[in-house]
Amino acid sequence: GLAHCAVQHGEFRKLSAASGSFDAVVLDRALAGEVDTAARLHEAARVLRPGGQLVLVEDYETLAERASGGNPLGMLREWIAQGGLFCTRLRPVDVGIQHLLLAVAARESAEAAA
Repeated sequence: GLAHCAVQHGEFRKLSAASGSFDAVVLDRALAGEVDTAARLHEAARVLRPGGQLVLVEDYETLAERASGGNPLGMLREWIAQGGLFCTRLRPVDVGIQHLLLAVAARESAEAAA
């Protein structure tokens, strides 16, 4: 029942997909080690259709080590905004012994950006 779905895995710096071609983009622990998180999130925003959503999963401890001021949730919200997206949900989630952050974001509408 998922014939309409496509999964792509690979280099995320410049996706071959056309702008506005995905309903959802999932980034699973793909930001914490990056220097230019905004560029990666801009690319995710570019390929999202209007109304599409980005789902981010990041390791809490890894982000906490990188967050100045010790606020990994605030840092992730800032990255999302710098990527031209707005955060609709952000919450810590424990899965077994892993402490993760789960964020859902969407493209900013033209009206919101004005």
